[in-house]
Amino acid sequence: MEIDYLKYPEQNAQKMIYAYMYSLARDHRKIKSMIEIAEMSKNGPKVLFFISPVNFRLGEKYLPNQFSQRLKENIDLIKEVAKDTDVDLLDLSGVLKPEHFVGGGTVDPDDHPNGLGRKYIASQLAERISSILE
Repeated sequence: MEIDYLKYPEQNAQKMIYAYMYSLARDHRKIKSMIEIAEMSKNGPKVLFFISPVNFRLGEKYLPNQFSQRLKENIDLIKEVAKDTDVDLLDLSGVLKPEHFVGGGTVDPDDHPNGLGRKYIASQLAERISSILE
């Protein structure tokens, strides 16, 4: 039985709020972990952080204007921390089209990449890793 997610806009909005709408700051545990990993990598293997693709269309559908603004703030902080700690960062947040997400961009919630999307992500990661190892 398939669930018609369009009948549940409030639940979909809550899912997007939970997954994306928290505010990152330098004292957030995830940012602290990023900094700690970056520091450990100074004398060890090279590190590549990457920002996963995000279905902006879906976020804006349920949280107009708020979604993109919060995501931009969080991504800007992550980029700043990567620069400050001198680690490589690959931002894939806006690279996928709606058809690269589960449901082909027509079924909600579809915030996970489908096979085509995952293949593109893997190719981008492989390309960046190769350039780092050269």
